[in-house]
Parts: sequence; structure tokens; C-alpha cells
Amino acid sequence: MTLSYEASWAHFLSLYPPALIELLGGALIQYAGVLIGAAAATYIKPSLRPSTAKTLPLALFNITLGAFAHLLCLLALSQRTQKPLSTVSLTTMDPSFPQIGPMLAVFAQGFFLFDVYFYTVHAILHKEPLYRYFHSWHHGVKDKTPTAAYYNHPVEHVFVHMVGSYWIPVFAGAHVLSFFAAGLYYAVSAQVVHSGLYMPFMNHDGHDIDLGKNVGAFGMLDLCLGSFMSRGEVTEWERKWTSKVSKRVE
Repeated sequence: MTLSYEASWAHFLSLYPPALIELLGGALIQYAGVLIGAAAATYIKPSLRPSTAKTLPLALFNITLGAFAHLLCLLALSQRTQKPLSTVSLTTMDPSFPQIGPMLAVFAQGFFLFDVYFYTVHAILHKEPLYRYFHSWHHGVKDKTPTAAYYNHPVEHVFVHMVGSYWIPVFAGAHVLSFFAAGLYYAVSAQVVHSGLYMPFMNHDGHDIDLGKNVGAFGMLDLCLGSFMSRGEVTEWERKWTSKVSKRVE
């Protein structure tokens, strides 16, 4: 069965130019992830329709901007190698499926590097004047809606949020399928935590409660530096807050 899938993949690669596969594949995964997330959220919870309608246009714009940045990199590679644009790719276009070991190694490397990078840059973005001009866009969304994950200043989106899903796999020379997997993981995980749900070891609610908590992307550096707020701590804070509000109303 694996061989038949691999043969189909090899045939697919023979039909289309590498640049087209890489560029459109990376963008379409993000588009599909955001649109599915928006549709699911508004179907399950209709009260999220206004905030989703507010955040979706910028989310789609940022994905388009990311694809344009990707295209510029392909153009630069084409110029440097003196090859036609359609024939170049930033990732490895291998007709064989990626080996599990190397693929997991790329993911482990990406997790570590992006968590350190995101923690550092995210902390800096909470300082003035960067917060006012850039990161305040993201924190302006108060509802727990998936598309809030992509509601960022465009500059922040390209130089911060695309690092884990785009730039690290690209500069690691990852297999194009590993690159697609990284993009899919980002689209799912980022939207899940911004919906008020939880990924293993990380939640976004803790950061909303205390901007000094859950600063990283995956929680590893937060655990090491004592800035991690667990799901239990979030639940306890929400319970106390609800109790305090109830007493004020009474």
C-alpha cells in the first residue's frame, strides 16, 4: 500500500513544476486550515460570527502575504542558481516519502528552535513601542476564535509566526512533505489554542490572564524559566474570577 502511495506521489511530482507544488501546497494548507477553523467555530458557536468576520480578512491577507514572501525567496533562488523559476524549490522534492527518523528530527529541531525564537521575540513585542505598533493588533481580539491566531500585524506574521511553519523547515532543507506537515500542524495547533482549547503542554488562556505567562510557542522554555501557567491554574483563576464577579453583582 505504501509503495502505491509513493508511486502516486512520484507521478504527481512528474506532472507539476517543483516551485508550483511547494508554493501552492504551502499556501493552500494554510487557507484550508483557516477557512475550516472559521466555519467550524461559527457553526458550533454562532456568537463567534462577529469576531470571526472581523479577524478572517486579515488572516487571509497574512497567508497571501506569506505566499508572496515565499515567492520572493523562490525568485531569489532562481536568480542565484540561474535556473528557471518553475524548476527551483526551497525544500527537497524527493519522489520517495521522507524517512520517519529524519522527519522527526526536523520536527524536534523546529520545535526547539521556534520555541526559543518565539519566546524571545514575543517577550520583546510586549515592550513599548513595539507592542503599540505591532503586537497590540493580536491582543485586540478578545473572543476565543480560531482566526485570532492569524490576526497579527503583517510584519509580525512574516517574521515571527511564519518562522516555525515556513522558514525553519525551508532552511533545514526539509522534504516538501515535511514542510507541508509543519504548515498543517501550525494551522491546527495555533487555532486550537486561540479557541480556548488546549494542546499538550500549552494553552493561550494563561497568556491572556497574565502577559508574562505562556510566552513561548510550545511551553518548553516557559517550563524552564518558571513562566508556564498550566490548565489547572487557568481553571482555578477563572473559578476565582467568576466567584468575585458574582459577589460584586450580588
